[in-house]
Amino acid sequence: MTDSDTELLSKRSDALERVTDGIVALDNDFQYTFLNSQAETILGRSEDELLGNTVWDVFPETTGTVAEEELKTALTTQQERSFERYNSTLDRWFDVRVYPGEDGLTIYFTDVTEQKETEHDLKETNRQLTALIKNTSAAIYIKDTEGNYQLLNEAAAELFGLDPEEAIGKHDEELFDNESATAIREVDEQIIAQDEADSREAARYIDGEEYIFLDNKYPYHDEDGEVIGIMGISRDVTDRVEQEREIRRKKDRLDEFASVVSHDLRNPLNVAQGRTALLREICEEEEYLSHLNPIVDSLNRMESIIEDTLTLAREGETVGSMDTIQIIDLVGQCWNSVETAEAQLEIDDEFTIRGDRDRLRHVFENLFRNAVEHGGEDVTVRVGRTGDTGFYVEDDGQGISEDVGSDIFEAGHTSATGGTGFGLTIVRRIAEAHDWEVTITTGRYGGARFEFENVELVD
Repeated sequence: MTDSDTELLSKRSDALERVTDGIVALDNDFQYTFLNSQAETILGRSEDELLGNTVWDVFPETTGTVAEEELKTALTTQQERSFERYNSTLDRWFDVRVYPGEDGLTIYFTDVTEQKETEHDLKETNRQLTALIKNTSAAIYIKDTEGNYQLLNEAAAELFGLDPEEAIGKHDEELFDNESATAIREVDEQIIAQDEADSREAARYIDGEEYIFLDNKYPYHDEDGEVIGIMGISRDVTDRVEQEREIRRKKDRLDEFASVVSHDLRNPLNVAQGRTALLREICEEEEYLSHLNPIVDSLNRMESIIEDTLTLAREGETVGSMDTIQIIDLVGQCWNSVETAEAQLEIDDEFTIRGDRDRLRHVFENLFRNAVEHGGEDVTVRVGRTGDTGFYVEDDGQGISEDVGSDIFEAGHTSATGGTGFGLTIVRRIAEAHDWEVTITTGRYGGARFEFENVELVD
């Protein structure tokens, strides 16, 4: 061997040592003839332990395995073979490639652990996404730029009365009426042109029946960032929309009713009250006054019913602006607005709450009026905190009977002569509009105790 040959072999040996793959050479008898340092690390054996020995001598556990089969097949067929092998000592995966030649086999060990982990993560992610897409009730789909469906989950296909495979390649015009298909196409083209997502409710007709969908659509890109289609998630919200429509219809009817009560009933009532007052002034005979007094009482009761009915109709189930309210100020204003006779008001605790001041006036005024009506003219009413999230209003009157319970909040329920039965219903409605919980129980002094919880108290 010349000096140049020796130098060339030295350079080749240095190059093989620098590569990151493990490299092994076997002769036709499967004896080790060469291995680089990376191969020593991967195989866990030194060059002295391997050179001149067969694979089966050094690694008898490989007998009968895929490794033995692939090595022998490569040598016999003189065709490249490959397989993967896990090294438990290094906790690494290797791609093993076997290249046959006249003098034996050359084997490359390439560490593919990160690749295997990535593949495993991708498979797990794909499995999770597949399960999610398959089991969700929302319709999930992908369309190309021409509007042809490329992928649908079972929920989307079921909506069209098709199998997922049958829907592939179909266009919206084949699934919806022309007007719906045209509207869908216009939105899709806008998303593609502007490369922006879109979310909206849309009406569609399937087999002549109207459905309302909440469509969330997104541009679908290729690896170069070019828009190649539409990804969509559509949910059938027909029931919710119908409920909202029904609520609006009821509100409109309620507003109409409140208008009728406010104008068509109140105006003639005011006329009747005015004329009755004039009659009382000009009538001096007792027998006539005995007939007028019940009329006046009835008219006043009608006015109370109208006022309470309007309050119920106009309060609704929502609140307006939320203010910070000192309870002592609000309670004082409400107490002065109610006919309280000889009744007494005691404030056990001074505290501050968050709420709609105008609507809370109805709460306290009705509770105070209720206490005087049922507890007597000399009743004592107390207001205080129940803890960190609530307050109470209680009196020392006769209390409530056990068989009444929560029915006391029902519209029309009253035990007071001349009562409308709406006062405590108004209290509950306004409390619920604030997301408060209101209950009634027996107070410390035997009277009625109204407790409000889940209240926002301000320190």
